[in-house]
Amino acid sequence: MVGHDGNRHSYRFSRGINYIYGANGTGKSAFYEFLDFMLGASRPSSAPLSEMEWYKDTLHSAELSITHNGSEYAFVRSIDGLSFNIKKDGHGIPCQSLSDYCEIVNSLLEVPSDALRALELYAGEKLKFRSMTIFNFLGEKGAGRLDDFLDKSSDLKYGLKVARILDFMFNDHVQEIVDLENKAEETRIRQSAMTEKLRTADFLVSLINEKLSILRSPFVFSGRNIAALRKAIENCRGGVYKKGRIENIEGLRFAAESVANKVSALSIEVEDMKSTAKLQQNREKLLKALVSVAEGQSGYEQCVRAAIRMVEEIQEGASYSRLDLKREALGKARVELKRLNSQIIALESGDSPTDVEQRQVAFSVLDDAIERFEYAEGGDLAQITKELQEIQKEIARLKAEDDEEKLRAVSESITAYYSACIEFAPLAAEDFSRQGYEINFLKKGCSLRPSKYEESDGNERRRVTYIAGSFARHALIQLCGYTALLEFLLRDVELPVLPLLCVDHPSKPFDEDNKRGVGAILNRFVERNSAVQVFVFDSANPADLGIAPAAFINLAGTPGGGFNPFYTA
Repeated sequence: MVGHDGNRHSYRFSRGINYIYGANGTGKSAFYEFLDFMLGASRPSSAPLSEMEWYKDTLHSAELSITHNGSEYAFVRSIDGLSFNIKKDGHGIPCQSLSDYCEIVNSLLEVPSDALRALELYAGEKLKFRSMTIFNFLGEKGAGRLDDFLDKSSDLKYGLKVARILDFMFNDHVQEIVDLENKAEETRIRQSAMTEKLRTADFLVSLINEKLSILRSPFVFSGRNIAALRKAIENCRGGVYKKGRIENIEGLRFAAESVANKVSALSIEVEDMKSTAKLQQNREKLLKALVSVAEGQSGYEQCVRAAIRMVEEIQEGASYSRLDLKREALGKARVELKRLNSQIIALESGDSPTDVEQRQVAFSVLDDAIERFEYAEGGDLAQITKELQEIQKEIARLKAEDDEEKLRAVSESITAYYSACIEFAPLAAEDFSRQGYEINFLKKGCSLRPSKYEESDGNERRRVTYIAGSFARHALIQLCGYTALLEFLLRDVELPVLPLLCVDHPSKPFDEDNKRGVGAILNRFVERNSAVQVFVFDSANPADLGIAPAAFINLAGTPGGGFNPFYTA
């Protein structure tokens, strides 16, 4: 521990039981929380350390040293929880955040990556050693609980994970479930892709029909009739739909131009014929006048006869009926031209404008939409969804099937730990005097349920729940639950769990006759699990609990007379 003034103080621990002894007010519970802080907790449960009276303006940082596989690790945190430093054998390891800090601690536990992946798939989230510290800490406030007996489960961020962790621990179908979770994930990806495909298809169908309406096409695209859509678009090119039939506007324009040319030609012909007719009329009048003057005068007979023949020839050559026909043809052509022009104007000025620019945009959008369009059948999505539901149903079924042998093994271990108290705690001796007494671990609710045999009227035995109302008894049974579960985790389950058990003030519920039951349980635990470290924080003498600790720390012997050696009241 490093003070603001640069002074240092060290606490040294051993494997086995480490006993931190001190009177009330010496900081035992603060020490208990501080260990969790150094193992990556975001902050102690009460308040940020830098704001607490115990640490404010006295303690700057702390270093937790761990020997692992022949290497020395040093984990350093500032008291405000914002600065981190990690070293391995004196060499720094990059660590910028609490997440980095916890990740490195997690790596020391050497859980195979496939096991971590299996846990992640099973639990639906990444669970690392911080989640597993729920099995490592038994605080004073949480003592004596038999239902939901893990102390940290009262903290929501841990409590929400307990059921998933226990499901993983006591399930015999983990690999099947992991395989199904992988299959479910693949199916969810297909479902998502199909949903997006349908959404895109629906959007494109709507867009295509919108553009078809601009072109006044009566065709409705359903998503299936792509060939018919292409034909409808081709029919629209150069024209529009009108009243349910195709009117080719370009054809109309061409016809109007042809009729206009015809009107122009007929107009010229009519004018020419009118001029010729006028000229002939003038000639006829002149000749008739000449005949009138010469007629009856001698010597002009021959001239008169020639003039009369010329008049007759002019009258025979003048085809007034042909001029009338031309005029009639011109009139009809003008009527047709007017009709065609009116039709073109009507098509170009309807209720939905279809001017050239809008038509070009519509065709461009349609071409792009057809290129992007891929038909998606809604029934395919329904089938994929059904397939996913079946997988999830099977996963739920497998998760509900507990491995009864594992549960029985943990229950037997809890009972065995409690039986170690028989000669040290009269409470335990009284319980085991009951016929068939045992403690069952119930995964659902994470509960400890003592039971015994009871004889019915027919002398038939049946097992019944047996809970005597003693807080001290419950505290002993709870401690047995912790030791048995942690032992099971360390031996039989590949999970990132620390070989550590911290117990705050375990002697508090007990009278002098039963205190040694605590030592009986913890002594058996370290005997059976040589790699673990147990930290007991208590004001009772360790001998009173029947404990001969591997390391004993008297907080009264520190420079400040408490856990924080730099603090004085």
